[in-house]
Amino acid sequence: MEYQEIMTVAEYLWTRCRLLGAPYNSRRLNALPGDFALPLLHGALAAGMDYVKCCNEQEAAAAASGDARWYHYGFVLVTYGVGMKNMIGYLSMDIAEKERTLYVSGAADLDEHGHRGVYNPGQIQLVHHYEQRLKLGEFSNQFKAIAQTGIPAAYICDPLQATEQIDYVLEGMEKFSCPGYLEVTRQATASLIRVPLEKVTSYQHYWHKPDTKNYIREFKEFFQEKIQETAEIINKSQRPIIIIGNAVRRYDLKKYVQIIAERTGAVITSTQLGIGIFSDNDPLYAGVYAGAMSYTEEIRQGVEESDCVLAIGISEREINSGRFTAKIDPKNLISLNPYSIHVKNWRLETSSFWEQTAMVPDTASRIEFFSFLEGLSQGNLARREKREFPTFADFLAKTYPVLDSSQYVEQPLTIDLMINLLNNHFIKPDMRLATDFGDCAMMATRLRKAQGISASSADGHMNTGFGFLFGAQPQKDEKPVRTLMIAGDGAINMNLGGFITMAEREIKGATIIILDDKCYKTLYLLDKEIQNPAVYNLAEIKYEYLTQVTGFGTSFRCKTGGEFREALEKALANPDTNTLIIAELDRNDCSPPLKNLACPVSLSSI
Repeated sequence: MEYQEIMTVAEYLWTRCRLLGAPYNSRRLNALPGDFALPLLHGALAAGMDYVKCCNEQEAAAAASGDARWYHYGFVLVTYGVGMKNMIGYLSMDIAEKERTLYVSGAADLDEHGHRGVYNPGQIQLVHHYEQRLKLGEFSNQFKAIAQTGIPAAYICDPLQATEQIDYVLEGMEKFSCPGYLEVTRQATASLIRVPLEKVTSYQHYWHKPDTKNYIREFKEFFQEKIQETAEIINKSQRPIIIIGNAVRRYDLKKYVQIIAERTGAVITSTQLGIGIFSDNDPLYAGVYAGAMSYTEEIRQGVEESDCVLAIGISEREINSGRFTAKIDPKNLISLNPYSIHVKNWRLETSSFWEQTAMVPDTASRIEFFSFLEGLSQGNLARREKREFPTFADFLAKTYPVLDSSQYVEQPLTIDLMINLLNNHFIKPDMRLATDFGDCAMMATRLRKAQGISASSADGHMNTGFGFLFGAQPQKDEKPVRTLMIAGDGAINMNLGGFITMAEREIKGATIIILDDKCYKTLYLLDKEIQNPAVYNLAEIKYEYLTQVTGFGTSFRCKTGGEFREALEKALANPDTNTLIIAELDRNDCSPPLKNLACPVSLSSI
């Protein structure tokens, strides 16, 4: 076997990461140059990773999470203790959303934290990482805590085991679509190891391995009867409809959904987290179904009155169900997702990494989910004409027609007017959209997404700041891409440091719209029974000065439709600079989905 002998553990780690992300052009390393992280950072530079310096750990984690959503994989590097502990919230989000983000933490050597009896408080080298209350040998608590989450994790202190541990974590990320964690001691990082040449020149992805392909084939053969039974249920239905979720994007399953829809004549709708998978001008796509937050009453009735609802890749959470206002008859539901396959009177609980750690046979949830959907698309589905149903393009044309300037120039700015002007005068086919959670995410469901590339930043969990704007930026050597980010003033206040990171990353062509209503609007509108100003009000901040302090670009404060249209035109006319648009809004003004939701529901009743 041919070997490359001169390679450190750090160089091997980042070479494998670069090869893992190569098919998706993902090679950005978001990092902070902390003490124990420095040896790993030098290895990353030597391995060809693109190092991006962030202003703090939260921004680094948010950026890596954004990369994972836009480019399949994200990578972040920080130091031990203060570095990694600052990112626990983002790690939790990636676990919940099953995003492939690799968290890497540098660590002290074993003799630096009292392992094996070597301990001298007078010569302690952990500096601010050292906590007096920790007992001898307890500096492994960080790794133990993260390992308890069940994600692929490894503590690397022995160079002889490093390659196996690194490959185990990377394959686990790919196989189970989840984040991974590596903690590497300083001594192990710089150790030289002997590595097979093929390991540093190519990467055999899990889904291309012969064993994996054989398993998929065997699964489809074993469950052929159930796949056929599902096809017969769809064939017998009169009004089939498909609802897709974020897992369709995450697992690249759009082509199978499209085949099923075209053969059965089914209408395609999506959850809020599934927007952008099908473009706004796709004749198969009708829009968002989310209970009271659905695009139209016609879509809501079409789904809830259908005799066969095929739900593919949908996670069960409040944003997808319109705060649990969705009402689908279980007798008419066929549910296919990475966690279970449920068809009327039978259910297959697919395995997961968490079960895998409990010595379940070597299978992955994605295999059963992928295999069943692929088998269904290739099954005996009866061909029929597409049902007559308004498309999303019809909805946009009817709801947001092009306005004459006299209809908006002097009008106070509203969410609906912003949607109209963005759709008709700003958004282009190659533009990327990123939003924060809240009303801006609901607003984004009504924006054009011609290439189907969009994402709600928090996927229903927590704010990720500017991570999606960072992740939406093109990788090195890619052609420039225009990006649009919409965020509430509350989210901006939480992440002001992101402007510094933007300046550091030399981001260009970004347009950020701040919904400035001086309150946490989503909570304010959903909890009308309390409405305590001390809870919801935000300080009045002159956000336009941020561009002067950070050199981000130009800024505009808009109160009318005419001012907003002018700001959009200037942003389009200057693709090499960034634009910050502060939209002054009334706190009672909101997007139609939030308006529909706020009427029947309040937080105090949930």
